[in-house]
Amino acid sequence: RSFYTGDVWVEAVSNAEESGYVPGIFKISRDSADSATTFDLQVDYAVSGTAEVGKNYQEMSGTVTIPAGMESVEVEVVPVVDVQSREVTTIVLAILPTAYYTNHLASASLDIEKIQLPEGKNVWIAPEDGKASDASNWSLGRIPTETDTILLDWYSTAAMTWDADTSEELPDTVANWIQTEEYDNTVTFNTYKTGSFKAFTVTGDATLSGGSWKHRRDAGSRQNSPAGLFLVVEGDLVTEENFTFDGLGAGYGNQRGPSGTTHAFVGVSHGGQGGYSSEGPCYGSYLYPDDLGSTSTSTSTGNPGGGGLFNIVVNGTFTHDGTITVKGASAHSYCSHAGGSVYISAGSLLGTGIIDADCGVQAGKRPTGGGGRIAIYTDAESYSEFTNSFKGTITAASGMTTGPQTNAGEMQAFGANGTIYIASLDEDGERTMRLYNRGLAQTSRVDDYYKAAVIRSGETWELDKLILEQTGRVAVSSDGVLSLPSSDSIISDGHANNMVCLDGGSIEFTADGAENLLVADGFSIGVKSDTTLVQGIDINETWNLMFIADDMILAVDRLFNEKRCIPAGEYIVEEINDWADAAVATGEGTVIVLRDQAGTVLRIR
Repeated sequence: RSFYTGDVWVEAVSNAEESGYVPGIFKISRDSADSATTFDLQVDYAVSGTAEVGKNYQEMSGTVTIPAGMESVEVEVVPVVDVQSREVTTIVLAILPTAYYTNHLASASLDIEKIQLPEGKNVWIAPEDGKASDASNWSLGRIPTETDTILLDWYSTAAMTWDADTSEELPDTVANWIQTEEYDNTVTFNTYKTGSFKAFTVTGDATLSGGSWKHRRDAGSRQNSPAGLFLVVEGDLVTEENFTFDGLGAGYGNQRGPSGTTHAFVGVSHGGQGGYSSEGPCYGSYLYPDDLGSTSTSTSTGNPGGGGLFNIVVNGTFTHDGTITVKGASAHSYCSHAGGSVYISAGSLLGTGIIDADCGVQAGKRPTGGGGRIAIYTDAESYSEFTNSFKGTITAASGMTTGPQTNAGEMQAFGANGTIYIASLDEDGERTMRLYNRGLAQTSRVDDYYKAAVIRSGETWELDKLILEQTGRVAVSSDGVLSLPSSDSIISDGHANNMVCLDGGSIEFTADGAENLLVADGFSIGVKSDTTLVQGIDINETWNLMFIADDMILAVDRLFNEKRCIPAGEYIVEEINDWADAAVATGEGTVIVLRDQAGTVLRIR
């Protein structure tokens, strides 16, 4: 270090500002004479004042060097935003005496000016993850009220729990909610379908640009009162690309739910049946989905369950460019879990976002669960009008399998699609059911050919349009009814595994003059052996008619005008032992008569 006999002094140039992280500036100087600036000069200093290191400003080194040829150097004070305190703080820099310079002017001070929080808003300023019922977590120093505009921004990125279920003071309603892209954490709402905190309401607008909203995961069964986020926005709702309604794995707890199972080789159901021999039924409403996804045996951590539940009502416009996911959790050692539920009612739905009620991914080759349920009601009068307004992705499919078979007992068996119901708020508008299963092929097991979204006993699907895509399937069970204007109301993308399955139920055509004839145009028709047909069936071009017995599949294909036995599961069918008579008449208007050993006759025109 060089020895210097002249003066060294410090002065404050400008204050620091928390807003924008503007640094404060001290300037340390020496004489400007050539003899005084010949060498580098190291200056030691100390800081003090009301400002605290780490809380109000970043740590400073305590030493600075004035370079040779220079008469001064600046020392920056980098502010730290302290939203908990509204008081201006002061930092004092004092030059320490050393043997390397003599005369010095001891100290100077500058202020660290406080950030100016937005007026007219109650800003989340929590220093760590916390509850909305804690007044110290808010810029106004009080718990939010029903007239507040809530702001979540970079002032605090701590996670929040809106705990109106346990706090009598915290409301279940606010005026507006703004969540910027800079907020990248999670807000959890502890709502239940029944209970003291049933729904969260925003009486104005909500703009959600970053982070996520979740609901509490239901670790118990609670089948009559599931957890879920029930949201009402009386104005407009906007979700941007970096925001997520996150219900991944937030459904029923381990082995719980209406279709929950302890069986390691069984896929659980919800809107669609699980793969392999599913023990649990399809459940919930296709019109008003309000239940969680069921859970198989799980060894995963974090989000080990079926999909969650979001019920979103927007009186104005819902512009959705973010993500809504109620996907079932992925699994490794056991079967993946069923998708959950999404219900949306909005004046209009715009955007390019994602709405996902898929089953989780299975990391081995074990069966996957069924897709969940989605129902969307808007002012669109038809499905085509809806798709012209909302350009995003909507799926409620089974899960993929991504790994090798690891155990001898494993069998790859994909679950079925869940339900995607799109309808108009106008009672006279179009009602469309879309069934999509990402093209997942079924196994050779007989019962897995019939994995589908099930119209249950006593249930009727009243539709104007049924869309089958990429292994889209529906099964009409005993006393169930699929009601459509005509057979032309079934629209298929031509995938070979699209199917309408008659499992004891029936199809009715309601349009005036509609022929009582189900035409397999771009999809297959499956008929269980104990089904009594109430309408004719026509096989169009190469599409299959399949009769499912206990241990075999009899397929009839018009293109070849022949009956064929297809291997079913581990069985090789060499002859048709289950049927006393099986005959095929060729030509236009193919007629098939099948009679089982009990004498039941099935007639197919």
